[in-house]
Amino acid sequence: MSKKVIGLDENGIKLGFYTDETTAPATCDVSLGKVYLGTAVMEEAAGEEIVCECEESDDPEDYDYIKGQTILSYSTTNLDADSCKKVYGGEIVGGMWKEPVKYEPKIVKAQFTTKRGIKVVIEKGRLITRMNMKLSKKEYAVLEHKIIKLSTGTAGALQIGTPVISE
Repeated sequence: MSKKVIGLDENGIKLGFYTDETTAPATCDVSLGKVYLGTAVMEEAAGEEIVCECEESDDPEDYDYIKGQTILSYSTTNLDADSCKKVYGGEIVGGMWKEPVKYEPKIVKAQFTTKRGIKVVIEKGRLITRMNMKLSKKEYAVLEHKIIKLSTGTAGALQIGTPVISE
């Protein structure tokens, strides 16, 4: 298997929902549905360099780097009442989801494993979801999810394992 091939394993992306801002879930066992082909991306935004230069020297006197945000984005095709309730809140009445008065993004723990066996864990992130319903024969209605990694105040807010599948 090529090192360039990533892909998700059969479990997809699993979430655990925080009960409040500080109480982490014990497990990540909630799926928002199967990941729509080609939509899963985890990337780190460009950071910012802060350089303190002085007239007396060519070298910077001080240098700092602020790391960019890590964001996991993906879409699922489970646009149904149960999935909407999981991500938006609200209630289900008579089989129909009714949106809440105010949408509050959820705080989640996320994890996934690639086909090469690389396990990735985001200990704490803000889940923001939006509907994208294209009314066309050739399109799917999807829920577009974005998980923005948040600081946990300790090391390990993002964890990436070593591949367990040999080349």
